[in-house]
Amino acid sequence: MTFDGLGVYGVATAHEPYAFDPRRSEDDDELNRMRNYLDTVGNMDAKLAFIRDANYWYVLDRYHPSPLSVLLRELMLSLELRDEVTRMFDIREE
Repeated sequence: MTFDGLGVYGVATAHEPYAFDPRRSEDDDELNRMRNYLDTVGNMDAKLAFIRDANYWYVLDRYHPSPLSVLLRELMLSLELRDEVTRMFDIREE
């Protein structure tokens, strides 16, 4: 499940969803906590749910990327989601 109620369709592998900071902080501590979560969660469904929830939880501006935007872009590229990165961040990969 995701915050918006749509969820992520895939293998039904149980995972603990990421507990976002209620203050919507993007400081170094929170970004490190996010990275640790992403490093320890092993399945693609959890990572996709994290991406969806981060988009729901934070306001992301493609013209003024925040530290979280950079983290999401790196995560999505590591998952080979290049088309989605292009649409989300309006970048051109060569």
